[in-house]
Amino acid sequence: MNYSTQKYTLACQRSNKFKCFSMTLYRAILSISQLLKMIKKYHAISKQRKELLYLTDRQLADIGINREEAIREASKPFWQ
Repeated sequence: MNYSTQKYTLACQRSNKFKCFSMTLYRAILSISQLLKMIKKYHAISKQRKELLYLTDRQLADIGINREEAIREASKPFWQ
């Protein structure tokens, strides 16, 4: 148990149940918010990689990659 968890546990023991519940709810909402941000980020990365496949060779050259590199990048899983 780390310091912040110990501090939170002591605060819950000393305070009323409503305050303890509200802190737990706040932490859950914060965690869900962080998860949604991560999902949004991975979705954007995946979409950008797939869009590489629709660029012309000239457009790919403008951004400094060739067709093979674009295909390789587009085939990567979203978490890489």
